[in-house]
Amino acid sequence: IIDGLRMSLDLEKGGTIASNLDALYDYMNRRLLEANIQHDNKLIKEVINLMQEVKGGWDGIGNKVN
Repeated sequence: IIDGLRMSLDLEKGGTIASNLDALYDYMNRRLLEANIQHDNKLIKEVINLMQEVKGGWDGIGNKVN
């Protein structure tokens, strides 16, 4: 899911927001890899919380963008 979101970013047109989301998605992928290596559920929960925040942002936009 994270890779799909990252691949959908338009870094040329998206400006700072796209760049920040790209960095966030990269961070989440690295944390998931680390969680897998260390068998650490806390890291997975961290990524879940971040994904919920991203979803909340999209939900907040709602139908405002056409």
